[in-house]
Amino acid sequence: GILYNVDTDTVVYSDDIDKKIYPASLTKIMVALLLVEAEEDLEDLTLTVSEEVYLEYRYSEAVIAGFEAGDTVNGHDLLAYTMVKSCADASAVIAEHIAGSEKEFIKMMNDKAKEIGMTNTHFTNCHGLHDPDHYSTVRDLCILTKYAMQYSVITDVVKVARYITKDDITLAATNLLIDPNSGYYYSYATGFKT
Repeated sequence: GILYNVDTDTVVYSDDIDKKIYPASLTKIMVALLLVEAEEDLEDLTLTVSEEVYLEYRYSEAVIAGFEAGDTVNGHDLLAYTMVKSCADASAVIAEHIAGSEKEFIKMMNDKAKEIGMTNTHFTNCHGLHDPDHYSTVRDLCILTKYAMQYSVITDVVKVARYITKDDITLAATNLLIDPNSGYYYSYATGFKT
């Protein structure tokens, strides 16, 4: 674990922060980061769900939005599906849009990890489902989160307990710390990703 003070740029507490761990849905922070760096205006972006993404994720064990092939989705809504609801198919739509395929996007994820100083991280997918070669460390995930926090479009979306899409679909946050209706609510929490 790590307790990091972003105001003073100091580690307050740490324990075994370089131990190999599986990042699970924290993987989607990298997806969100690459999306906002690739697209300047998510509000005006519309993406189409491909047949490939639909077929790959329709029976997935992952949380999915349930998109059908040919559905169009607003870019900002895709960010919310990824970061608020943690939908694997939304991450795949983003990956395909940015890199042409999930495989190419994964290369981008690993390149970006190296670029920002994540020295003990390797991604094999864009959704975080378990793979023994998909790993990180607490230190690296702290680096990633701190880096992603520079983008207000990300920090704004991760602090909402409910997000309403352009299609009037309500997404409930997986982060119960920010949900006032949850028994885990913590009034000082402002995100980030569970």
